[in-house]
Amino acid sequence: MQADRPHQPVHQKSGPRHIASVFEQSDKEKKQENLRQFVTLADPIFAAQGIGLDVIGEVPERLRDTLRLQSRATRFHGFVDDAVAALAHTRMAVVPEVFGGGFKLKFLDYIFARTPVATLDYAAAGLPPALRAAMIHRDSLPALVEAIVAEIDPRAFEILASDVVGARAVADVVIVAMHKGRVHTPAVIEPYERPLAHAAIDAGADAVIAHHAHIAKGIEFHRGQPIFHGLGNGCVVTRALSPGQDHPARAAWAERRKALFGFEPEPGYELAPFHPDARLAMLGKLEFVRGASPAASIIPVFVEPPGRPVLASGARAERVRRYIAQITADGGLPPIVIDASGRVLKAA
Repeated sequence: MQADRPHQPVHQKSGPRHIASVFEQSDKEKKQENLRQFVTLADPIFAAQGIGLDVIGEVPERLRDTLRLQSRATRFHGFVDDAVAALAHTRMAVVPEVFGGGFKLKFLDYIFARTPVATLDYAAAGLPPALRAAMIHRDSLPALVEAIVAEIDPRAFEILASDVVGARAVADVVIVAMHKGRVHTPAVIEPYERPLAHAAIDAGADAVIAHHAHIAKGIEFHRGQPIFHGLGNGCVVTRALSPGQDHPARAAWAERRKALFGFEPEPGYELAPFHPDARLAMLGKLEFVRGASPAASIIPVFVEPPGRPVLASGARAERVRRYIAQITADGGLPPIVIDASGRVLKAA
């Protein structure tokens, strides 16, 4: 490697959309906590984006079983004879070291395998500037996960545009449904969400609707076309996340989820143990007239104990309408108004 040239790893454009994380065999709680935090945060986002997370190395059995129970995108491969060969089947490697100082030897594994690296600023602080410049590095785990999603496939926007144009050629109406957003968190719209939704509209979609976050999100208009950034739960029934689990791993995750996302489920919601604000829900409604942008409105819904969604009326309906307008503004979206009929309009 020349000293005056930054390391230029090679992205696998055609391989599986997988991220690798090498876990160094250790009983140290800090190393286990690094992995626990990253998988807990990243797995639902990666699953929503069709990204796999390959954990390479011997993870302690108790931690591995707990993480497996809550994971959809993460696979634990255990010890491998040839780490370089294993990395050859991934597009990127991650060093999510929140705890523990010192140089990370796993950087060398990734560099020698010419695998692009994503890490935290803290973990990369001791590396030469040329190496840092060739890495994806961010100041927090949420920002790092967002960057990985954005960088794993630079052609994502091209693919989205191509798909929308193809659908437009054979359909009278094109609605793009996106599985996105930060779960169990009121109002927040992640940095990647608006550009992605706007790109769909720019390519010719009539509207964008999103789901996944287990809580309603704000509504906006782009070029006159409506974007529902999160329709909420709809009808979801689960006991797996409720307090009082018999299974130790499920009980541990139920408690950890509350700490991670900062909420306590409302008492009595054994079948819908989500953020209390998730009770304020909606159905999205789109009305199409040829030659015009679709009219957007909501039908207010309230989730009653133990997890039964019902159409809201009166004061409850007004509470839902006000809530959706408020989280739209709180999420950094242009303000909207929702009239008594549920019609959604840009604020004057």
